[in-house]
Amino acid sequence: MEGVEALEPGRVVTERDLEACCEGQGVSVEPGSVALVHTGNTRFWDDPERYLAGPGMSSGASRWLAEKGVLAVGADNMAWDVPGLVDPDLGCLLPGHLILLVRHGIHIVENLKTDELAAAGAHRFTFVCAPLKLVGATGSPVRPLAVVPG
Repeated sequence: MEGVEALEPGRVVTERDLEACCEGQGVSVEPGSVALVHTGNTRFWDDPERYLAGPGMSSGASRWLAEKGVLAVGADNMAWDVPGLVDPDLGCLLPGHLILLVRHGIHIVENLKTDELAAAGAHRFTFVCAPLKLVGATGSPVRPLAVVPG
């Protein structure tokens, strides 16, 4: 999200926030894209209590991205979803994981370091993400790389 210093813990990022961010950056989310959200939470990496209590995406934001046909999403927080928040419609914790992973097969990359991309104003780039080859696993550490044109 452009211009974000750091969202407060528990702040819910909505589909309206994502739409406004795209409009402000002059970009659109296209099928096959990877959508990365900068919340500013990385600045609290050395304060585990604050970092773990960070912001997250609403179920509406996850639905909106799924409808756009993204391949993957990612953010600079511990969990894509708001930690500890029960979604009232789905009645579960981690509704984005249900919507994205389970219902749509969309990968979620968490704990990204997005501050340098945000500071550079890099809104479009090639995203390369190499996971470990683990048999039967539901997640993996990855090596993400953003290749910024120019």
